[in-house]
Amino acid sequence: MGPKPDWMDDYDRTETNESDGKTFYGFDDEDDGTTMWYSEDGILDSVTPTPADDED
Repeated sequence: MGPKPDWMDDYDRTETNESDGKTFYGFDDEDDGTTMWYSEDGILDSVTPTPADDED
């Protein structure tokens, strides 16, 4: 696996799988309330409802 593509430096959130340690980078679409999740090599993995930010 090569380095993370430069365009991925502007992600909104990250998630790391506990099972395999893989990190995914989330880009929020505020217009439709979804987050697009990309693997470390820049491949779209999934689109989910945007998670709530529980950092209050």
